[in-house]
Parts: sequence; structure tokens; C-alpha cells
Amino acid sequence: ARVDDDAPFMLFVNYMDAHLPYSVPRAYREMYLNDEEVERSYELRDRYGSILNALDFRFNIEGPDFLTPADRDILKRQYEAGIRYLDDRLRELIAMFEQRGLLDHTLVVIASDHGEYLDTHGMWAHRMLTYDDVTHVSLLIREPGRNRGLRIASPVQLSDLYPTVLNAALGSFDGQTAYAARDLIALAENGGAARVAVAEYNGPSPEMLDKIGENPSSTLRHRIAPQVAVTDGRYKYMASVDGTRELYDLATDPGELHNLIGSDTEQADRLAAYLRDWLNAVPKYQPPAGDVPAMDPETVRALRNLGYLEIGRAHV
Repeated sequence: ARVDDDAPFMLFVNYMDAHLPYSVPRAYREMYLNDEEVERSYELRDRYGSILNALDFRFNIEGPDFLTPADRDILKRQYEAGIRYLDDRLRELIAMFEQRGLLDHTLVVIASDHGEYLDTHGMWAHRMLTYDDVTHVSLLIREPGRNRGLRIASPVQLSDLYPTVLNAALGSFDGQTAYAARDLIALAENGGAARVAVAEYNGPSPEMLDKIGENPSSTLRHRIAPQVAVTDGRYKYMASVDGTRELYDLATDPGELHNLIGSDTEQADRLAAYLRDWLNAVPKYQPPAGDVPAMDPETVRALRNLGYLEIGRAHV
């Protein structure tokens, strides 16, 4: 209807197909799994009561031993199949714009809010901490009329989309933007710039805390501690409210396995100072005053488990 009216519009599509429980059509599983593994992938949905609960909670709380290495490998490739499936759905969506003659004057943004631990750092899914497994994700922008692709080497963040989209849609935007947010199209045209990006983990959901109980292990205490990370593209500094500090050289250690916090104080202090300034400059989110629209309990539960309710702040 909006297209027929020839009126400007914004369309937001939230694909969940690569999300747990990785409900991918058989044809896509067959691209990554043999016949026996495909059948096993369906068995895994209910093998442990619920694969979502098994990976989201049990794996992260009790450990991975209940899953065989072969089953873990099947689940990893099932996730890859989900990403492959989304490639086709995006191709389908963009083709709809192209067929209607809309693509040449439509700004297309493909973004992700998180990645996925796949048996890395001892975790699965994306509920905990800020390692690159969950924070280093795709962000692609197709600007109308541009024939040559540009890549920004410096790190970016989702808040950059605010000035990027408004400047592209309005020609220019002089309003207030998020702290240190950049217009990514302008940044790409200028060849990029030195930059520090921020990621936050605000702590676990109430459901996760209920399952963990009152006396978590030291590993779990760290995993559920709110955390903030900053990176300049090479070095990444992470600070948790439990006092843990981490520093990684992403150029030589992309898996974030070797903590340099005790050996490279110069880089740690530089990024820690940026983080302190950021925390002081960015106010804690406060929900707007007034009545909240009524939602059914199932919707509230789903939003809370996805992290869209009860937003806090990691003060470090």
C-alpha cells in the first residue's frame, strides 16, 4: 500500500531464522550435513528436553559434557545453514524492491544485533559477555546510486545508523545524535578514521539467574557480571563489575584467548580512560514516563528473555 501511494516509507524486518533453536528447512541442512547428520539434527531438537534450553541455559551453566563432539559439530553447521537460509531470504526481499523499481532510491541496511558463541569461550548462544563471537557482526549499507563498494576498516557500532540513515533520508541532519556516533557513508567516503567502538552486556535475564541459583561458581559469577568492552580495531579492552579486566590484541589473537592485561599496561590504560569518559558522557537509559502499553504475559516474557526489557548499565 505504501509503495502504491508513492510515499516515502521505512521498512524494518527482523529475521529470527538463525536464532535458537536453529529451525532451518531441510534443504538448507542438506547443504552442510550428510543424510545421517540431517536426521540427527532433527533428533537434537528434543533429545535434551528442548535444544533451546539445553544450549541457552544448561550448556552455559553446567558445561558442555552432555553433548558429544559430533552433536556439537552438527549444531554448528546447522547454524551455518541458518545463515545461508537468511542469505536467500535477503536476496528475495531485495528482489521485491528491485522488481518494483524501488531499489535505486532505497537505502538498504543489513545489520545484526549479535553473533553466537558456538562452543567458544566455554559458552553457547549469546547471553553472556562481550567477546567478538557475539559483538563482531555484519553491517552492510547499500547507498542508492553508488556503484563501487567501500569498506570501513575502523570499528563501527549500531548507534552509527542513527545519523547515517537520517542524513541519507533527509539530505542533512542537524539534530542531536548518540554520543560519538558517525555517519558511516561520510566516514567511508573519507577513507575511515581512527575510532573506538563500545559494546555493553547488561547482565543475565531473570530466567537465567533463577536457573543459576544463589551460589554460582567463579566462572559463572564472571559470566553474569555486567561488562563493557571498547576496541579500536586492534586492541580490545573489557571491564566487568566483578573487577575482571581483559585486554586482547585482535591482530595476533582474534580468538581472544590470551589476556594481556598484566603485560601491556599502556594499551589497557588508554582504552580504560576512553571507557571512563564514555560512561561519564552517556547517561543511563531511563524509560519514558507515562503509561506503558499493555502487553500479554507471553510477550513480556519473550521480550525480557531477548534483553529488550529491564535495561541496566555496567558501571566499571
